[in-house]
Amino acid sequence: MVGLPAYQLRHLETVLNAAAHLVYRLRCYDHVTNALATLHWLHLPECVDFTVAVNGFSRAARSCSTLLESAGSCHRPARSSPTLFIVITTSANPPFCRSTVGCRSFPVAASVLWNSLPLDIQLSPHYLCFHQRLKTFHSDILCLSSTGLF
Repeated sequence: MVGLPAYQLRHLETVLNAAAHLVYRLRCYDHVTNALATLHWLHLPECVDFTVAVNGFSRAARSCSTLLESAGSCHRPARSSPTLFIVITTSANPPFCRSTVGCRSFPVAASVLWNSLPLDIQLSPHYLCFHQRLKTFHSDILCLSSTGLF
């Protein structure tokens, strides 16, 4: 769903909004932004970005392979532990793509998204911390956009 045209995202967003209307029994002309924030749901574009970023972090943490390894160093703790620490020291270089479909591929989309994240999110020590910081980051954007400050 990365890079879908706006009209297709709007169709999918109406399904998400209808679900929020159903949960809170809102009328058809009531605003849904507060309901989405109360449910801790993101708008569809942020949800897609969130999913790509979490999958990118998981992939980098699991294997430290080609997606983000070229961008910096990967540090694994010496002893076996339930959390895997990853440190990316510089930005990821997205692979070169020649077509629109290629630019929507996971390695390219994840690299571009990774570069757009704040440094404190990129340097999260483990998955749960990354997940929480990323969700808070997207929720703050949602709150700012609903108040008209963004």
